[in-house]
Order: sequence, then structure tokens, then C-alpha cells
Amino acid sequence: MSGLGEAFAALKNIALLHERVAVLRNDVEALNGNVAGLRDYAVSIDNRLARLEGFIEGATAASTRRQREIPKK
Repeated sequence: MSGLGEAFAALKNIALLHERVAVLRNDVEALNGNVAGLRDYAVSIDNRLARLEGFIEGATAASTRRQREIPKK
């Protein structure tokens, strides 16, 4: 291959690499958005779980307390 042919081949490879890097950049940006969505979903689940735990603790505490009896007349 001549020197000029090698130079064009190198330029072609550079252009292809540039295109692949651009595609990878788009993929990384899309993944970043997906991770942000998963983070928000995990926070939502954590909040719901905390509310359920509070409800269960309250119900447990209420069931273990001695209940007052109505005085008989």
C-alpha cells in the first residue's frame, strides 16, 4: 500500500472511532438516565417500607398494651 493509501486508511479508522465514541457517549447518557430512574424508584420503595415498618411497630405496640376494661355497673 502506498503512503497516501495508508494515510487515507488511518483517517478512515479515525472517523470510524469517532463515530463509535459518539455512539458510546449516547449509550452512557441513556444508562445514566436509567440509573437516575432506578435511584428514584429505590428511594420510593425505601419510603414505603419505612411507613410499613412504622405501621407494624404501632400495631404491635397497641396490641401488647393492656386494654382497659369497661367497669361493670
